[in-house]
Amino acid sequence: MSDDYKKLGSETLKLHRKIKEETAKLKEMKKDLLKKMSEKKVKELAVEDGNIKVFQWKSAFTSILKREFSKISDDKKKELLDKGLIKFHYRLNTSEYQVIKDRNDKTDIDKYVVKRNNQTFLQFKINKNKIQSSPEIIIDDEEYDNELTEELLAEIKPDPIYFEDDGDELSQHERDYKGYD
Repeated sequence: MSDDYKKLGSETLKLHRKIKEETAKLKEMKKDLLKKMSEKKVKELAVEDGNIKVFQWKSAFTSILKREFSKISDDKKKELLDKGLIKFHYRLNTSEYQVIKDRNDKTDIDKYVVKRNNQTFLQFKINKNKIQSSPEIIIDDEEYDNELTEELLAEIKPDPIYFEDDGDELSQHERDYKGYD
């Protein structure tokens, strides 16, 4: 049996690490650029490959609530919902739905469920020795080693369609920034 997958795996991990490093570098550069453009009161910058614009959020607050919010009572949540201070959205309870589908049962929600394209995914773990040379890569070992946590984090990632600042008037830059596909 060929060991081609080992070479591919090694190359994939190196590229994954490089992307993590470059992403951290990009975030820092964007932060610095925003600060400098704001100091100079520059709203738009034309560069060789395109334009960079500074946008103002419509609200000083994000739509994401602190984790402690989940600990308040359902009555209090309903009160906040009735007052219009929070929005309610639905997500599939994937573990419960999987149990039902494993029994080959039908449900009323079947026609609305989006099935994953594949049942497997890759997890990359960078050797701690290598991390020392790149302090911008931060890994919480307890969470990073837990496949379930990785999947849960992907599941609970804020969905851009629920941001109140969203709309058809967004520029491509703002759509990219907010995570639209």
